[in-house]
Amino acid sequence: MPFGNVFEKINSEYYQLTSAEKKVADYVLRHRIDVQYMSISELAEECTVADATISRFCRRLGLTGYNAFKLELAKASMTRDSHRADAAILQESSGFHAMCKKLLGENVAVLEQTIQLLDPRQVSRAVDLLRRSRVLVVCGSYVNVAVKNDIAVAQRLGITATTLDGILTVKRQGRR
Repeated sequence: MPFGNVFEKINSEYYQLTSAEKKVADYVLRHRIDVQYMSISELAEECTVADATISRFCRRLGLTGYNAFKLELAKASMTRDSHRADAAILQESSGFHAMCKKLLGENVAVLEQTIQLLDPRQVSRAVDLLRRSRVLVVCGSYVNVAVKNDIAVAQRLGITATTLDGILTVKRQGRR
C-alpha cells in the first residue's frame, strides 16, 4: 500500500466514504486485531452491511480485495506492536544484535499471520494454474521490486511474464 498503513488511509478517506462504508471503517478502527481473522461475511454481518460494501470499501482504500485488506491490517498491527517493543528492546541492549532479534521476531510474526490467512486449497489451485500457464500478465496499480522479482522467477521457469503496462507499451510502440 503506497500511502502508508491502512489505518492512516482509512482516516484520510473517512469523509469521502458512504454511510455504509463509514460503518465498516468505524468497526475496523474499533476492532483492529479481530477483523484480521474475520471472513468478509462475518465483517459484513457485524457492520450490518452487504458483502459488496466491504469489497467497495477495500477498493476505496486502493486495495485489490478483502484478502489484501486483511494482509494490510496484519502489517499495520505488527508495525504498531513493534514500535511499542522497540524502546524495550533497545533499552535492554542496544546495538546490532538487538536490532537483528527485533527484526527476526517481526518477520516471524508476519509470516505466521500470513499462514493463518492463506487457504491451502486456493494456494494449490494457484500453483496448478501457474504450472499450466504459458503467459502470466501481472495487473495492479503499481509494480514494485517484489513483483519484478516474481516476474523474473516466472521467466526462469519458462513462463512468459510481463505487466499490463508492459503489454500496453509494446502495443503503443507498434502503432508508431
